[in-house]
Amino acid sequence: METAFRHIGTGNAEKITAMRIILYIVGSLILLGALCYAATLIGIEPVWVGVIGAVILGLGIMGAARTGSRRAIGDDTATTVINKVE
Repeated sequence: METAFRHIGTGNAEKITAMRIILYIVGSLILLGALCYAATLIGIEPVWVGVIGAVILGLGIMGAARTGSRRAIGDDTATTVINKVE
């Protein structure tokens, strides 16, 4: 009798990674909007508001890329479930 192993849940890791990246970017955009709005309310010049916005946006993109790359190389805590099929 030959035994085979099948992987269950391998596609979920990519979905979870993509969802975390999207949430990271959305959170960065919300932070960006709030800080830029606050900066205009306290009277910071529009040029500096743009600089602050570009820096926050860049940090958000770099953080999302780091989150995705760490998950891609297997540094996550998620495990693949393997069921034995007879």
